[in-house]
Amino acid sequence: MSIPVGATVTFVARRSLLPLPALRRQMRIQVRILKADSFGLAGATIVGIFVIVALAAPLLAPYNPYAYQYLPNGTLARMQPPSASFLLGTNYYGQDILSQLIRGSTVTLLVGRIHRLFRHRRGHGRRLLRRLRR
Repeated sequence: MSIPVGATVTFVARRSLLPLPALRRQMRIQVRILKADSFGLAGATIVGIFVIVALAAPLLAPYNPYAYQYLPNGTLARMQPPSASFLLGTNYYGQDILSQLIRGSTVTLLVGRIHRLFRHRRGHGRRLLRRLRR
């Protein structure tokens, strides 16, 4: 497919939903609401910590979550209770549970982002179909 010689091509720049001053004003309102509501602040703090742990998972996990852990005497560290070496213990296969939990939070965050993306796209599809029916 080629463009004819006399044709003009225009690109439409995608603009943000809110201009910068309106975005700042909206952020100030959100911060004021969180300061007034202690439960909301607690929830936002928990979600923030969860996101930070998920993003920094490779740095925070003490062991490889898929590797088998061995005790100093050379035996597999199966079903070890929580200790200084394994803060949440190990599973039947000798894998550290804390490392699996931390690395699993990354997958959870990714699934949430993918769901949000497809939910947003589904809305665009419905609007397009509605417009085509007219």
